[in-house]
Amino acid sequence: MVQIIELPIELLIDHLLPCIPLRDLLSLSCTCKYFALVCGDDTFWKRKTSNEYNFEGAGSARTSGFKHLYRGLRHPRVFVWGDAQNGRLALNKRKHADRSERHVDYPVELDIRHRVVHLAAGGWSFHALTDEGKVLVWGTLDSTSFQEYENLGVSSTEVGEPLALVLPQRIKSLSVGRRHAILFDGGCNIYILLQWGHPIRLDTPTLSGDRPESTVVQVEAGWDVCTFLTEAGDVFAIFPFHSPFSETVTERTTQSVVTPQGGEVPCVCVDVQHHPTRLPSIPDDLPTLHPDPLKSSVPPRLIQIAAGDKFVVGLTDGGHVLKLDLPTYDASELSRIIARGDLRWDYLPKFCDVAHVRNEPGFRPQGQEQTPLEDLKVTHISAQFLTFVVYSTVGSSVVLLGDVHNNPRSPKIIPELQNRGVISVVLGDYHYCALTSSGELFSWGQYSNGALGLGSPMGPLDYTTHTQFYAPPLMPPTHHARPRPRDAEAPTQVHFHHEDNVRDRYVFAVAASGWHCGALVIDLHSSSTSTQVTLTWKAAPITTKHRASHQSHRFPVEPRPNA
Repeated sequence: MVQIIELPIELLIDHLLPCIPLRDLLSLSCTCKYFALVCGDDTFWKRKTSNEYNFEGAGSARTSGFKHLYRGLRHPRVFVWGDAQNGRLALNKRKHADRSERHVDYPVELDIRHRVVHLAAGGWSFHALTDEGKVLVWGTLDSTSFQEYENLGVSSTEVGEPLALVLPQRIKSLSVGRRHAILFDGGCNIYILLQWGHPIRLDTPTLSGDRPESTVVQVEAGWDVCTFLTEAGDVFAIFPFHSPFSETVTERTTQSVVTPQGGEVPCVCVDVQHHPTRLPSIPDDLPTLHPDPLKSSVPPRLIQIAAGDKFVVGLTDGGHVLKLDLPTYDASELSRIIARGDLRWDYLPKFCDVAHVRNEPGFRPQGQEQTPLEDLKVTHISAQFLTFVVYSTVGSSVVLLGDVHNNPRSPKIIPELQNRGVISVVLGDYHYCALTSSGELFSWGQYSNGALGLGSPMGPLDYTTHTQFYAPPLMPPTHHARPRPRDAEAPTQVHFHHEDNVRDRYVFAVAASGWHCGALVIDLHSSSTSTQVTLTWKAAPITTKHRASHQSHRFPVEPRPNA
């Protein structure tokens, strides 16, 4: 008789372990070192987390820690901070206080009665995905037009607390641009949100899912563009605010009023037939970065995309990073440019080839000893507005920032972020946030009405306010000195204990845009049961240094009217 320990490990992880109840699974892991290793396999826990909690880890370079996340996702917490205008912080649902403020400069927890597993920020809003596949929204989707009170059939209506969109399908992933969002059910249903009350369901044979060339594996919202990656590695684009798509939407969308009901939005979906623009194929002469005898004759294909303002970044299965500039958002004109062969992907070796990256100025901090970079395998990319980010989590942990306006072929290198396990970098108008695999969050840049999340600084007294408003005329007014809001030149850790003094927390997702930020957090030492495992994470802090100058933002970006 074959014993369980003699079964192939692939059979155990793919077929047997998923059928075992959690309590028995943990008991099996205690029997011997072999089963402790097998039952702790990250691939298994990633699948289990996805199946049971709808958590895909989208938007980050996370490759490990899924077992710990599985436990913590039973009680995730939602924190927000920054500018509170347009309802974007949903302070009506603030958990530990009921006061409303114009901005909050430290993380405050929201009382959301849903298990949120993914968070994304728009220009004036947040979108959240729950374990049940529901989409929560709050803030203002598009603050550039006139607001209409309570009518979610228009894009400018302010939503002061999280509302759940009522949709026909369970949503698997979402991506958010400045004033629109894309929802994807993991199959063939794609929704584009230009108004929260009128989701646009995309009807196109191009993305029907009946063959690899039409099977969508990723949706990505850029600044004002929707992009789609297929299983075959093809990329398609839709420009929702430009003709002909915008004209078709106007013709198809009714003027019906959509109002919230019991914390939900009874969405009126609109089916729109549209043929997305197919972007050019990647070059067929890319160099081999990581030799693989099994794939020597197979050309590289795109496996991931990221979109910003008029550009798309792509990552291939061979570790290549490429960038495609979009010269226009006019779909007809873009198609003509592509047909003439005048639009091509640019290969960026300084972002993916170790021979180039190791020689980049700034990679080795001046005066510090550091082991030369020997290996580099890009595993993730992201983009926002004019910035894209390249991550390597295999071997050395490397994070490279690209600026499309300032020498886009060479990376900006922040020494404090190297070899720290950074898995996500997000940014707003003037602030950045970096999340590490150990659950620590760091921010830097300009104060931006509290978007750094570093709290009220204690420092030199730079300005005063009058406190004796009704003092006698001849009595000199007294002044209360307040510290001046500070920028942070170097990455500085953000803490989440300001309201309840619970310090042992782990951040597993972060979102930023405009002048606001949000994070998803789990407690490391909550009350345990017999089926729970005690978890601990430790990591060295990067820095706790502030700088007082308002001009200390290391990498300024173009001003944007988001706040």
